[in-house]
Amino acid sequence: MQKLISLVKSSGSRDTLMLLAGNLCEAFFAFLFTIISYRMMTTSDFGIFSALNNFIFTSVIVLDIGIGQALLHFLPIYKQEQNKYIGTALALRLLLAGVICLLTLIFALPLSVKVFRSVTPVPVMIAGLAIVTVSYFDTIVFTLQGLKKFAVAVILSNSFSFLRFLGSLVFFVAAISYGYSKANAITFIASVIVFFIIIIFFKIPGNFRLNFDRLRMKEFLRFSGGLGVLKISQNAALRLDIQMVIILLGTVSAGVYSVAARLGNFYPIAIASLTSVFASRLSAHSDKASLKRISKKALMAVAVVVAGILFCSLFSYQIISLLFGSNTYQAGHIYRYLSLSYIPLVLASLPLSLIIYWFKKPGIAGKLGLVQLVLIISGHLLLIPRFHELGPVISLSIANTTLLFASIIVVRKLWTSA
Repeated sequence: MQKLISLVKSSGSRDTLMLLAGNLCEAFFAFLFTIISYRMMTTSDFGIFSALNNFIFTSVIVLDIGIGQALLHFLPIYKQEQNKYIGTALALRLLLAGVICLLTLIFALPLSVKVFRSVTPVPVMIAGLAIVTVSYFDTIVFTLQGLKKFAVAVILSNSFSFLRFLGSLVFFVAAISYGYSKANAITFIASVIVFFIIIIFFKIPGNFRLNFDRLRMKEFLRFSGGLGVLKISQNAALRLDIQMVIILLGTVSAGVYSVAARLGNFYPIAIASLTSVFASRLSAHSDKASLKRISKKALMAVAVVVAGILFCSLFSYQIISLLFGSNTYQAGHIYRYLSLSYIPLVLASLPLSLIIYWFKKPGIAGKLGLVQLVLIISGHLLLIPRFHELGPVISLSIANTTLLFASIIVVRKLWTSA
């Protein structure tokens, strides 16, 4: 019992709990934004809104290409050159986001018709602009985590989600007409406000000014190569579901599935919180005694998240009905099994972190991510037409379970050969 208490009181556990609580709070505000949007839209419009929202945040995560995780690795080690690493990370992220933003603006019309089923290209154009501003503050959040300023990172990320919620609440209380176009505009405006908050309070440019340092860029790309593949693979895999449902089944089915998927978004956030803290701890130590101590704390954190997922799965119908109304039985059914499909991915967060940050083999993790992506894409294409809204859940379960066992096998092999 004394060991358990000491583990809970340790700085690593406190950081994990702070980051997890902060990320869950951020997800809570985002979820309130989703609930208000759902209650003010038709099911079809909610499907389009979910697809646009998914496009913004999938793009931001994919365009990170492992840069955020690289910051978590480099900043605790190279303390004298932290500003150079931060400036280079900002430059890379904004360059990539700018390219995608430009392409989105150019091809907004065909994208709105063929991919999002929107009647106007304006929401797609706004989504492209939001990718740039959200990418900027996402990099700052990773920077603060790498500097172990977890409280400031939590406050900043929660500001964005709170502003989105506040914007939708104004429309709800004032009973103003509200659709996916306005919901998308709220996301962009909130990201712009946070952009200026960063500039004013973090003195940008200043300590974190943009820096096209070739040496640092090579280090980032070398380290984040495997991480980038893993991050692109995992996040594309986990977020392709809504996009493929709206294309293969239509906007109504996408709206039904999105209700369960919005709740399911809490799980990747919890996994990201675990991984961020694992990364900073594993990168700062290299002895087996430290690994044993870190692993105990990590397993405790993983157990808490798994217990939360099981609780949500058990009471899925009640949770969905309470939040979205009594006419969402089908979404409750989807949410129950979607929750269970994430458990293998939560369990895989520790062995994957060991592969990347302890054994320093991000390339292997990237290959595992590619396997996961291939399984999910092929599973979606084969199973969505056959099992409809449950199709993505089945393919996620298969891919995540495969990833878990494969990562455990890799860790055992690396350990025995070390």
